[in-house]
Order: sequence, then C-alpha cells, then structure tokens
Amino acid sequence: MNARYLRVGVVTPAYWPGFKYGGPVHSLHLLLKELKKQGLNIQVYTTTLFQKDNMYMERIVDGVPVKYFPISPLSGSYGYSPGLRIHLKNTVQLFNLVIISSTWEYSTYTAMSVCTGNNVPFIFIPRGMLQRRTFRSKLWKKYPYYKILIEKPLNQARAIVFTSEFEREDTLKHIKLKSKTPVIPNGLNINSLIKEASSNIHKNFDKLEDKFLITFIGRFVWTKGLNNLILAFAKLSKEFPHVHLVLAGDGEEGYKRKMQCWIKKENIEDRVTFTGFLTGSMKFSLLKASDIFVLPSYSENFGMALVEAMAAGVPVLTTNKVGIYKEVERERAGIVVTPEPESIYYGLKKLLSEPDLRKAFSQRGRSLVLKYFDIKIVATRYIKLFEEILS
Repeated sequence: MNARYLRVGVVTPAYWPGFKYGGPVHSLHLLLKELKKQGLNIQVYTTTLFQKDNMYMERIVDGVPVKYFPISPLSGSYGYSPGLRIHLKNTVQLFNLVIISSTWEYSTYTAMSVCTGNNVPFIFIPRGMLQRRTFRSKLWKKYPYYKILIEKPLNQARAIVFTSEFEREDTLKHIKLKSKTPVIPNGLNINSLIKEASSNIHKNFDKLEDKFLITFIGRFVWTKGLNNLILAFAKLSKEFPHVHLVLAGDGEEGYKRKMQCWIKKENIEDRVTFTGFLTGSMKFSLLKASDIFVLPSYSENFGMALVEAMAAGVPVLTTNKVGIYKEVERERAGIVVTPEPESIYYGLKKLLSEPDLRKAFSQRGRSLVLKYFDIKIVATRYIKLFEEILS
C-alpha cells in the first residue's frame, strides 16, 4: 500500500502542550509532523492529562489535527477517559493503522482493546516503559495490570517499536513478545535546530559568560542521576576553577529541593546555575554555548537530549544505561561511563584535559546524528514499516 493513501490514528495519553509528560511528547510530535509532510493523513487522539484547565478540546498543532478528551477528576496520572474510548470505538475503522504510544495509562489499554476488537492493525511504542527497571518499579501494581489487561492485546500488535537496541534487549530479557520488534530511533529536525541556535545564551544569563559550561538538559527526576553529576562536579570544580554547571529543566519539586541541598552541602552554589525549563531557540542557544553536555541517567530508553547536544556540536558524556550509548560508543562520538560519581568525574576530567578529544567528539557526534537520527530518515523507516504491515 502506498503511504500517501494511509489514514493513521495516533493514541497517546498526553500531547502538546502536556510537556510535564516529558520527552515523548516532543519526539512523537516531531515524527507526526514529518509523516504529515510526507503525505500521510494523521489524526491524534489524546487526553487532557497534564493540561491546565482542559484548555483545548480540538486544535491543529503544526499541521497535525489533535482531539483532546477530558479525564475523570479522580483518575490521577492514569488518565481515565470514557470519552476517548467511546470516540475511538466509533471511528477506529476509519484508519488503516493505529499508533499507540506509552504503556501504563488508560489510553493504551483502551486503544489496544478497541483495535483488537475491531481487527484494526496497530503498532505499539512503549517508550522504555517495559524495560526491567521501569517495569519493576511498583511491580506489585504493574505486574497484575500487565498480565490481566495488557499482555494479550500487546501480543496482537503488528509491531512493537523500540527506540534503541538497548531498550529492545533489556525488555526482551524479562518479557516474551510474539510481535516483531523493530528498532527505530526518535528523530530530530536538524535544519530547525541550526536555525534556532542563532541567539546568544549569554545575553540572557550574564554570569555564564567566559565560563566553561558543563550542561544538563532534562527533567529533574531520580532516574536522571543528577545526584551523581553534582557530586562529580563538586570534585571537578576544585581542580578546574573556570568550570560552571548549568542545569536546565524542571520536574519534581521535592527532587529539585534535594538537588539544591546537595549543591549547598558541597559549597558550590556559586558554580551552578538553574535556568528553568527551556525550549526552542533558548534551549539550542544554551547547547551552542556549552562546552560539554552530560546525561548521567540511571535509566533512559533513548536519550533525546543527547542527540540534540551532538547535533549542536557539543562533545557528550553519558552512561551505559542510556538507550543510545552503544551507538555513541560504536561511532566514538562521546565518552560512556557508569552511573557513579567517580566514573562521571574521571570522564569529565578527561574531556576537560583534552581539547583535541572534545573537537573529535564534536565532529563525530554531528555525523552520528545526520546518519541515524535525522527526522526525515526516521519517518521514512516508519513509512516502510507501515507498508510492510499492510502489504
């Protein structure tokens, strides 16, 4: 089947502007925008999860039509939405294929059950939620939910798409899947990044000027390993007086307060800057101004911020628990360490001490992104998968 004739439904628990849901909102939207450009008829069904005051019911986001369904007041992050199920049952047969994103929310269960009940083919993108560490968190609740509601329809998916080989391998070690399991990474709009990285971050953050910037961008949650980064930086700062740590993002307030306490305990308050949540030109300007980018996560199915940093030409350091670490190692595009303070410290020290190595990582990182993660290449791989499923 030619892709330009495809009608593709997309079901996800949160969408633009539900940024509290994190990276999946951004990466999914980039993919859908590109699929729309390449001729597919896309319709997103989502809920008002993480959306203030149910501000939208229906809108067009960068050319992508989105319908928002309200969630029940007491459903919390599960996002129970009877309206979503009713509408999906009435319209699912209009689609040639349905994409279901995320795992533990109501939207996933209801989309899978409606698709299987109506013989509509679907693919599932778990976004790391089936990996061992994530699955075992609150295992007492997730395991029975998976066995009773998710396992059977999941194995009727035409494909379960993983964003990295690491995510796929880690998942298959503890879950048996009958469906095909291709690996297609998240993508990045390289041209857009280059255009947006034109302004100067120092105009907005004066005290960063003339500093050697070690930057983290992401959510402030435990899995990001920021405790290890702060300890590593505290030790590093005693040897390199010109280094400065930039923490860009937001997240759990309780965790951010812990971060501030760790920073105060290490007496490095004047060496650390919190920028808040940055998007668009501000985020990419910070990357452009950065000398090293760090993603010190304990668990990460992909690592979109790492791809953005490499695309901006920033030498990177990450851990062997981040989804694309194997690609970084294989292409010699950065330093890969274990998620421990000492390991991160020695990795950063090596980068600080060897400018030629930073330059080499910068060049190889850009090449890696252009080769594997350009959104046009990623979208083409999805279209090929759709055509194989429906042929």
